[in-house]
Amino acid sequence: MLFGDKETDFIQSFQDIDDSEVFFPFESDVAIDIYQKIHSKEKWSKWIDSSGKSDPPPDFYSNDYKLMMDVMRVNDHEHKGKKGKLYNPSMSHEKQMLRELEEAGVLKQFPNAKVYLNGDTQLPTYEDHNYDLYLKCFCRVIKKHIESIPLYKKNHPGCKVLFFVFDESSAYFESACSIDLQEKCVENHIYSGIPHLFFEDEAFLEAFIDKGIDFLLWFAPYKRFENLDPPIELPKLCVFDLSIDSFRKKRYDENRMVSVER
Repeated sequence: MLFGDKETDFIQSFQDIDDSEVFFPFESDVAIDIYQKIHSKEKWSKWIDSSGKSDPPPDFYSNDYKLMMDVMRVNDHEHKGKKGKLYNPSMSHEKQMLRELEEAGVLKQFPNAKVYLNGDTQLPTYEDHNYDLYLKCFCRVIKKHIESIPLYKKNHPGCKVLFFVFDESSAYFESACSIDLQEKCVENHIYSGIPHLFFEDEAFLEAFIDKGIDFLLWFAPYKRFENLDPPIELPKLCVFDLSIDSFRKKRYDENRMVSVER
């Protein structure tokens, strides 16, 4: 089965990270407690999986903890195709690769394996994934789930609302070069700019602050700045206690945002 086919895949992946890889933009005892109730496999046993197609939303809830959580996936590849429908070329290629493995009989040899694939679209970097696609996808996915909060509360009255965001985008930086000069900079192997601290990006924060969400867990395991000296390590998970609105915020210039994956 392809990784990501089930919401539990993201939770299990998150449970494998170390506490040192977690960041609290505003540290609170409640936020730490929420994190532990999901990260600890022992405490996770008190959650009910309600992510099946016929199950009432959200995806998980715990009567013991009075919490409910919906899981969502965001990326920086998704865009509208020729007919106006959303299309993710990377995911389409991954599914094609999976079919080829099935037809070759490879998957039969490992019936219980979780398959991780990285679909190379062969597109130029900026067409394949970019900051604009990333921001639009994030806002669209968050908004869609926010619209369902009244239903969540109806199904589980008295429970706090948690959003778990699995972010499979690459790391970005705000380049010193404008868009029209970036290709020239890349050709000359000149990379100058500042890292994109996604958890401080005001354009993203505006999508979920003051929107009826109590806590948001932002799991972004693929944001790596491996070629910097010294290297920069971004947190893999950020936990937002949204009863607080005193987070650090920064506006980035969308016209200078570049993926580190060239």
